[in-house]
Amino acid sequence: VLEPWGNGNISRSYGWQAQPINHDGVTVSTAVGDADLTLGVVNNFTVADTVGNDADDEMGFIAALGTSVGDWSLNLSGIVTEEADTTDITMGNLILSGELGGMPLAIEANYREDDATTKTEMTGIALYTSTSIGGADLDLRFDFIDDEGITTSADTEVWAVTVTASWALADGVDLRLEYRHDDADDAIFNDDSSGGTDDALDTVQAQLVWNP
Repeated sequence: VLEPWGNGNISRSYGWQAQPINHDGVTVSTAVGDADLTLGVVNNFTVADTVGNDADDEMGFIAALGTSVGDWSLNLSGIVTEEADTTDITMGNLILSGELGGMPLAIEANYREDDATTKTEMTGIALYTSTSIGGADLDLRFDFIDDEGITTSADTEVWAVTVTASWALADGVDLRLEYRHDDADDAIFNDDSSGGTDDALDTVQAQLVWNP
């Protein structure tokens, strides 16, 4: 979900900036056998996608499929749209979730292609799992993103690991502490002090969540 306190991790992956956040439009959902199917027409890739671009003039078509594969849940979604009459945008998202060896596991794969004068692409994969140690609940995420011009002019590969610990302080009150490490093969985080071409970013953040 959009709100960070509704997610297992406080922060999102580097590749999340290339995904649609929300839509204005109309969707129709139905059940087809054991699957849930959604089709829709929406305003562009996301609401107010680009400054100066009239999102009402560009329409996007979305589809989503949810079903089961054995004991695992499978969710597949995609969007096809156009930006400013110049760029065709296609993106697909696949999430497979279940249990492996008694531990929860989710695998998410993303692919985005922007086709304009030149074609740019982004491919991403993320693994999610969780466990408990003592009185703390731990949520872990491992990411790999191959950004070939979507968010940066350089062809960049980014690896990331995120560990989020949560403690229940009182009924409805949780303290969350997160550490995240991103490592890129280009200087995209603007903190490379070595003068080289690689780059890294370390983030520590805390969050107090109250659910009245």
